[in-house]
This record gives sequence, structure tokens and C-alpha cells, in this order.
Amino acid sequence: MKVFKRPGSSYYAYKFQYRGREYYRSTGTENRREAESIAAAARVRIVRQAAGLEEPEPLPGALPTEDSRKHIPTLGEFQSTFDEWVGTAKAEQKGTVKFYRESYQKLLDYGPWSHLTLAELEEPEIEAFKAWALKQAGRRRNGKRTPVSKTTVNRYLATLRKALRYAHRKLKIIDKVPVVEQYSRDEGAERETDYVFSPREYIDWIGTAAEPLRSASILARHSGICRNEMLKLMKDCVRFHRVHQGNGKVLGELTIKRGLKRRARKRKLVVDREMKAVLERLMKRSDCEHVFTSPQDRAKPLGPWVLEEQMAQLRKKIKTHPDAGLHALRHTFLTEAGEYTDPFTLQYVAGHDNIKTTMRYVHPREEAVEKLFVRLGDLERPEGRVECKGSVQNPVQWDGPSDTDIAKLLSAGNLQTAEVVELADTPS
Repeated sequence: MKVFKRPGSSYYAYKFQYRGREYYRSTGTENRREAESIAAAARVRIVRQAAGLEEPEPLPGALPTEDSRKHIPTLGEFQSTFDEWVGTAKAEQKGTVKFYRESYQKLLDYGPWSHLTLAELEEPEIEAFKAWALKQAGRRRNGKRTPVSKTTVNRYLATLRKALRYAHRKLKIIDKVPVVEQYSRDEGAERETDYVFSPREYIDWIGTAAEPLRSASILARHSGICRNEMLKLMKDCVRFHRVHQGNGKVLGELTIKRGLKRRARKRKLVVDREMKAVLERLMKRSDCEHVFTSPQDRAKPLGPWVLEEQMAQLRKKIKTHPDAGLHALRHTFLTEAGEYTDPFTLQYVAGHDNIKTTMRYVHPREEAVEKLFVRLGDLERPEGRVECKGSVQNPVQWDGPSDTDIAKLLSAGNLQTAEVVELADTPS
């Protein structure tokens, strides 16, 4: 192997032969030791390629072969792959599968990027889609697209991000995932409701609601279960006690098995008097395994949109808050329960997988804060054990000699008390 400088060049080059073929190339460095290391590495690479341990390097300027080229699908071509993956990964969550497939179709409704490959979807294209979606991603009315909220646009963006991450992390189709920025809460997205039913509003609600909305409202207010858990509730999840427990207030047990995420949904709740009356009536009326059944056919489970339609009709009959509904009743129960238990017990009762989700349901109200300090005022405080006049703090305990002892010491030593001399304000 030879390392040398060509005439007129300041860079070292190497030359060596292997199996009758001569290899010659510049190292691109002016340091001889670095050039020798590069030459040695080049020879080792040639030997490994000849032994089949490494792929040979393509010739400079040569196009990659068809086998080495990686096909990157367009957003439309990738739809079938994404739908198949979501259908398999979320097989038990039909609502989630439907959500992702419908949201992906919304992505394809934006024409300017339907022909782009996944690698060509960058931040500028995503921002253009966001601006279009806010104005035209809604349903057609009179032949024109309607606008949607920023929260809805965030759902489309979440689907896009999930598809790109799957293509990058699992399938290795693209080298990177662009930044997909969703609208924040400060920008008007992800609105959270703090509405809590008052006793008067709750009475008006259940007094006007039709069945099965009335029964669902009572269960939500007394146990905090959500709508999807009610729709999935079956008779094998309800058990009544023969002997009343808890001073006659605990009349049964309600086991939640279906409706939320698998890790968080299974929990046991207490059945009170109002819940028992509702559950007995629903189960007696049902001709199938489900507790809630269709008003038209008792042998079929209740459809997901029946309760929504009944709530819409109810809001037209009575004057109520725009956020009033089953979720607000669940919110009311959890807010009330949060005043009497710790956050982790509340998380279990709510069926939340994350404690941060539970904290959204805890809203300290003015009367709750006042009640807290009244309860704390009834507790025995440490300073109450010490007599303290005119102060709320513990008095300092003086362990030194008394005034009488000091007088005896002064007389014994022929000492007099010091005189206090008032100094005039004279300049120093």
C-alpha cells in the first residue's frame, strides 16, 4: 500500500492492489497519519466486500437499482395499510377504529397533498391543511363545505401524526416524522367544561327526560359511569345484596367491565336506593344480556345515538346550560365525591388510567373551601395545649431565674441596679 501526494496537490492519496485490481483514491486530508488510517480502512472494506460481509459500494454517479430503491407511498396509497393496521391493533375498540378511518378520509379530502408521498409531507403542507380544514372540513350544506372547530382539526392532525409515526417507526418507510403542531387550549381548542348541575337543575332534568335518558342520568349522577359504559353494561355486572349494608344505604354492587380502556375500566361501585330502582326496571324490561335496550326492540342493545337525540330534544323543552348532559352529570358526581375522598380513590371510581385526567374533575368551589376550614377548625391544635393570652402563637418559655432570685443576687454582691442615662443628641 502506498500513501503519497500527487504533484500540485496538498492532499494525500492511496494506491493498492487486491486480486489483480488496482484501487486509487484521494484521502482528502493533509495529515499523513490520517491518510494512512483511511487507506487501511479502505483496504479492509474492499476485503470484506470481496468476502461477502458487506454490500459493494455503487459506482459514483450510478443510479440505484430497482431492488435498492425504497418505494414511498402517497397519502392515498397508504390508507389501506393504515386502516388494516388500526383494525388489527384496535380490534376490540370499534369506535376507535371508526374514528381513525373517518379522520384519515378527511385528510384525503384536502386535494393539494393527495398526490404527495409521505416523505413530502412537511410542516408547510400541514399548516396549509390546518387553514383549509378550519373553513372547509365540515359537512356539505347546500353544496358548500362548512367550517369545523379547532378541536376537530386536532383530531385530524392526531390521525396524521399516528399514520406518519407508524410509517417511520414500524415500517421504516420514511426517515423522519415532521412536526405536527396541534391547536392549544389558549388558541381555543380542547375546551373543558366546568359545569356542575345544581340540585334544582338536576330535578328539572330528570323530571322532563324521557326513557332511557332519565335512567341513564340517574346512574351518571349517582355513580359517575360514562355513557359508553352504560351501553356496554350487562346483567352479569349487577348484583343486589339480600341484606342491606352500610345502614341500609348499600343495596348492591355494580361491576364495570366494558366501556373504557382495558387497564382502567374494571372496577366495583356501590348501588344505592335510586340506582337499584333504575337497574331493576331496566333489567326487567330487557330481553337480552344488556341492561339498556333499544326502545323499538327489547332484544337489541341500545344504540349509541339514542341518548344524544333525547338530550337534544330535552334541551329544547327546558332552559338549561349548553354543557348539560350525561357527561356533566358524571362531572357533577366526581366533583362532589372529590370533596370526601383522596385523588387516588377518586381515580379508581372514575375509571381513569391517568391521575391527571382525574384532576380535571376536581374543582374546589367556594363552599367546599369554607367547609374545609370549618372542619380544620374543629381539630385539636398543638397551640391549644398551651395557655396563650392575646396571641395566637405559642409563648416563649423562660427558664431563667425569677425577679425575686435576681434581687437576692444583687443584694448579696452589694450591687445596685444600673442607672439609665439619657444622652443628649450631640454630634459625634
